[in-house]
Amino acid sequence: MGSMPQFTTVNLEMEGISTSMDTLPPKHVLEIWAILLVILATVVVMTTLLAGPAVGLILYRVRTSPGRHQNC
Repeated sequence: MGSMPQFTTVNLEMEGISTSMDTLPPKHVLEIWAILLVILATVVVMTTLLAGPAVGLILYRVRTSPGRHQNC
């Protein structure tokens, strides 16, 4: 049971990596409007996939229910 290893910080300037604040942050992969459009499209598609079969079944049952075929 030895002592805990001592961790030292790496001098980034010595490694040739610039840490100055004038470097620009990385750009987004997509613009904000494109990200929101993808999220909206995903919500619409998932809602359609979830609600579509249920709506189809309800419409089928309403159209084929015996109450509509009465001769009055």
